[in-house]
Amino acid sequence: MSALAAVDQALWDIAGQVAGLPVHRLLGGACHPRVRTYLNQWYRGARDSDELTERARAAVADGATGLKWYPLRFIELDRQVHRLTGAEMGAAVAEVAAVREAVGAEVDLMVDLSGVIDAVSAVAFCKAIEDLDLLFVEEPAPPENPELLKAISGSVPVRIAAGERRYSRWDFRELIEGQAVGYVQPGVCRAGGITEIRKIAAMAEVYNIGVAPYNPAGPVATAATVHAAATLPNFVIMECYPQGYPAVCQEVMASALVMDGDGFALPEAPGLGVTLDESALRRLAVASMCVGVEWAGRPA
Repeated sequence: MSALAAVDQALWDIAGQVAGLPVHRLLGGACHPRVRTYLNQWYRGARDSDELTERARAAVADGATGLKWYPLRFIELDRQVHRLTGAEMGAAVAEVAAVREAVGAEVDLMVDLSGVIDAVSAVAFCKAIEDLDLLFVEEPAPPENPELLKAISGSVPVRIAAGERRYSRWDFRELIEGQAVGYVQPGVCRAGGITEIRKIAAMAEVYNIGVAPYNPAGPVATAATVHAAATLPNFVIMECYPQGYPAVCQEVMASALVMDGDGFALPEAPGLGVTLDESALRRLAVASMCVGVEWAGRPA
């Protein structure tokens, strides 16, 4: 599905360039005047709640109106299903409360549990943060267990989001028809591309479920997500990273979309609105192949 997603994005870009229209126009037109984002990874390097709240204030000062993170206590669990002790639960809840106090009531907060704690702990945590008004809690159960996710969702007073580790409309079907989530999170690079995530979003719309696209990706995927999201009636918010793209992305991009404050204006250039430096791509592709051959112990 990831390979199909790459081909799908390329074909929409080509069609837009041939027609002289941005992809969102080819998809029927935008439902939203701009595409709102939330930040992930803004908390990198924070060692305690004080450093976390300092980074949260800085992100909001730079224009962010949505912040998602993994509670520091949960990062340490390293994706093992874990029963939270009373001390761990208290620390995690206090951390969320500290961030809420630091940024105020107008900023949307989201917490990603990534399926690392057990169901009882997940339910207790969600109930404990009810008054902190989170936009959603992500993946309180691993993707392999949709029935557990539905059970948790029906037991807690907060919206549940999931879907970054699902790859097609058939993967999303049980989440949507079972109404196990408040938001689905298809990724344009994982779930078949622009064409497929629009089908997933249409299924979700029938059940009054919002779409919050997964997007920890580079500038081409970000552009594809912006175009798709702009056309979805049930789009809510999309994921972005604040630290900029890796140097290799910057080297191969001749132009890219630029986030303004907490989102993207609608691109008006033909296709996806981004361009690649093909000579840089060729040079880097050759360099990558040489590194791989040398690493394998064979002459380049």
